[in-house]
Amino acid sequence: MNRYPLRSLAAAAFVSLTSWLIAEEIPSPSSPVPISQAGEGDQVQDFVFLAQSRPILVRLRVRAEGKPLASAWNDFMKYLFTSLDRDGDGVLSEREVERAPRVEQLMGGIGEDGMRSRSKVSLFRKALDANKDGKVSLAELSACYRQNGMTPFQFQFDGTPNAGMDAIVLAYGGSKPEPSVSQVSRAIFDLIDANKDGKLTQKELDAAPSLLLARDENEDEILTAREIVPQEKPKDRSKPSAMSMMMNLAPRGAAATSPLLIPIPVSGQAPANLANRIGERYDSSAKKTEAKPFDTTPSSSLNGMKPPRKPGVKVEPKPKEKQPPKEDKKEPPKKWTRKQIPFDEETFALLDVDKDGALDDKEMEAFVRRDPDLCLTVSLDGKDDKPLALEAVSGKPAALATKLRIDGEVGLLDLGITRLELRRGQEKNRADMLASFVMPQLKIQFKQADKDNNGYLDEAEAKTVSLGGSFKQMDRDGDGKLYEKEVLDYFDAMREMRKRASNGTATLVLSDQSRGLFDLLDTNRDGRLSVREIKQMPKLLAQLDRENKAFLSRGDIPESHRLSIRRGSMKRDFGYQEAIFVSTLMGEDSDEPKTTRGPLWFRKMDRNRDGDVSRKEFLFGEELFRKLDTDGDGLIGVEEAEKAQSSPR
Repeated sequence: MNRYPLRSLAAAAFVSLTSWLIAEEIPSPSSPVPISQAGEGDQVQDFVFLAQSRPILVRLRVRAEGKPLASAWNDFMKYLFTSLDRDGDGVLSEREVERAPRVEQLMGGIGEDGMRSRSKVSLFRKALDANKDGKVSLAELSACYRQNGMTPFQFQFDGTPNAGMDAIVLAYGGSKPEPSVSQVSRAIFDLIDANKDGKLTQKELDAAPSLLLARDENEDEILTAREIVPQEKPKDRSKPSAMSMMMNLAPRGAAATSPLLIPIPVSGQAPANLANRIGERYDSSAKKTEAKPFDTTPSSSLNGMKPPRKPGVKVEPKPKEKQPPKEDKKEPPKKWTRKQIPFDEETFALLDVDKDGALDDKEMEAFVRRDPDLCLTVSLDGKDDKPLALEAVSGKPAALATKLRIDGEVGLLDLGITRLELRRGQEKNRADMLASFVMPQLKIQFKQADKDNNGYLDEAEAKTVSLGGSFKQMDRDGDGKLYEKEVLDYFDAMREMRKRASNGTATLVLSDQSRGLFDLLDTNRDGRLSVREIKQMPKLLAQLDRENKAFLSRGDIPESHRLSIRRGSMKRDFGYQEAIFVSTLMGEDSDEPKTTRGPLWFRKMDRNRDGDVSRKEFLFGEELFRKLDTDGDGLIGVEEAEKAQSSPR
């Protein structure tokens, strides 16, 4: 039995991190990088979101470091160029180009890169010199990084859970993995549906709060997705080697496209497949290719097989009959009516130029040349009073401006059967956290690799600790000797480079949050259900029963999606369990929300940080609690606490 699981995990983390830091390949063409290729002057990013109710055109103006994102990206490229231009002559020589970081190093992904082919690195470096004059200019450097995925604005779509990391965390005593969106949606509906008829009546919704709170395993008066979804404990309690598990992790998946989101590379210019993408989403009458049934008619020969040939019998081939020449039948251009594509009446009339009641490809493409349905400014600096702000379009509010409610860093767009959450992401750079953790380990590895104890590593020695792939990058003076200071300086320089790259890039992450009733109740969008939120369950019938059926079916529950705009490049790195793993190693503080409003006594008593003080949390008597709980709902809210604090009594 391993008495030191974290030590084993730390060693595995070191191997994983160092292999990532010296990764030798640019992203493959199949990487999920449908990125804006707009020029330097383009300061907006458009995309079409195919909501359940209708398509919407969204425009984002992203600001970073107090300036438009494109300008911040240009500043980073200038910094990168200057750091490589050692002789300061304004161009990069072949020797200077050898030290150029690969795209995946700047993007900070972990887990799937590792050691790569040197030939592919060579191709990347040759691509930098576009005009083949032996020198690389700032324009060539910028263009090459853009073409290989390092662009100002990027998109990242849903990925598959990292089952490998879940296994590690569970095997070494960690918490069970976060359940999938579909698991949560199904579990909470089934829990409330007492008679299992697929319908939620008012009686069942009234009883729901008690059923949900009974799942509160740690009795903190907060319900999480993992408490709602029952999961069996693993039967095999044996713990495989952390090292072997870490080295065999499957990469966190990411889709190359999303059926719900269409990036618009250049504002006002429709991508080639726009009309078909919209049609596939909404047109239920679209033809589907069906497999032909197996031919079993008597006229067929043994169900499609040739009859056996008799011995000695020569079968003469049948003469081929002349076939009439095939006529080229061109299918008429596809058109969509408003019944097939749920545009609002005004938008459909605007697009239907020939007024024939249907939209062809060209007319459909004009959807992205009109004013956007929603226009937002997103500030990624963390210092702006309005991190998320609505913008006017053509001097007036955007068409869906009234449907969007903004609360600080979160905006909720309610389209009835679709709810779209837009938020400014604040993800921590877990890769940098791991790098800080690994630095002491790196010093130990360096000393172990220095077999002749001469104080430096040659290229052969460097390969023994996975540093050979970046030997020339680390060997700044080019003397063929790698000293410990050069290695540590290189790691520090790469962290600074990634930080600056992050400041000049932004990623829109689309994730499916359709956890059904869980999302409807989670009004503050913190991923947890408080007692106050759970008590809203009985009100859902009146809100969602649009057909007055007196019950809710699964189809009445709106879809819910999250669009998170965060600083930094698209990443194929840590998920939820990986974050727990790193937090455990680093002794990092929890990401649990903190109560920031209310008197000091209120914040101290609110132990579960849900913004309310329950009777269980209240430290004084029942009589005082009832006086402070003025609405009698069994909770002291922030407003009630502030009102009590300001009272002379």
